[in-house]
Amino acid sequence: MPPTGTSRVLLPSCPFSSKYPEHVDLVLDKILFPPRPANAPPQPWADTRAAVAALRKAHPNPYIFNLDTICALLERRVLADAPGGAAGVGPDGGPTAGTVVQLLAPSAGAVRPPVAWGDLYGCYAGARRSGRHMKVLWEEEATQLHLLASLVALLRS
Repeated sequence: MPPTGTSRVLLPSCPFSSKYPEHVDLVLDKILFPPRPANAPPQPWADTRAAVAALRKAHPNPYIFNLDTICALLERRVLADAPGGAAGVGPDGGPTAGTVVQLLAPSAGAVRPPVAWGDLYGCYAGARRSGRHMKVLWEEEATQLHLLASLVALLRS
């Protein structure tokens, strides 16, 4: 069955995928965080992990699986769910600082093909090294300690 709707944007033959990266960003956001009714709880972190793994398997190229966009979206989710949390997974199974790194790190084996360690490090090495989406997070003073905790988790992996 041919892809329909937003998933068409992720096809290499789609003119939007190569000419308008913001369309790819919007589709990634919808795939990782499907719309939900108001006041509904966020989707379980396990569902988000599965969506990231499926996305990586289906679209391993760096244009679609844009690590800067993926990390920024996931970190925003973590910050919304558990601001100021400790590294790892919280007692309720929810994400905390370092959870995104634990998902994407090559040593974790959660996504295949594995993400290059250097590319992942680039997202967490500060505003000067990261891409446009992670740079915004690094420039927000309220998120810097969280991202530093994620960097520590990456360096330990």
